[in-house]
Amino acid sequence: RITGSNITIEGNGAVLAGNGIGATAAMVDIRGHDIIVRDLRLRNGGDNIRVQETGYNVVLSHLSSTGAADDGISVGYGAHDVTIQWCFLAGNTRSIFLKEKTTRNISIHHTWIQKQWIRGPIVSTAVNADVRNLMARSGRAVFGMGKAKGEHRITQALNYALNSPFLSLSIQGARGILF
Repeated sequence: RITGSNITIEGNGAVLAGNGIGATAAMVDIRGHDIIVRDLRLRNGGDNIRVQETGYNVVLSHLSSTGAADDGISVGYGAHDVTIQWCFLAGNTRSIFLKEKTTRNISIHHTWIQKQWIRGPIVSTAVNADVRNLMARSGRAVFGMGKAKGEHRITQALNYALNSPFLSLSIQGARGILF
């Protein structure tokens, strides 16, 4: 567990293998602030990397996360101001999971997600997130924003998500693949 502040973890391509730890344990558990984790390979943890509760002003950059029993990258329970960029995720149960209503100001961009088992990047209700330039291949890629209550909540949430100003799709002028 990382609880300090003003910390940079430069992995230089090192591999952290979580073989033998519990299915819900995190290999890297960030609860501090002003932290950068980059150029690290995370393999086979419960959650490979997690930012929760008191974690804020965190940048996860150039990470690869594979084989997590739960989440490849998990951000939740009040964490805020977190950026996930230029990452590769494959073979995790869930690739990226942003959860709980007090989690806010999350940015995910230029990240490649492959072969997830349950669902694609998931953003729970009321989490404020900016998600751009993701490439998802294989498995189910799901992204939606919506909140509703009552008997028709699924239809209402879907309509809200489809009409959201955050959701815009355009391939006009696109050439090749940007990653």
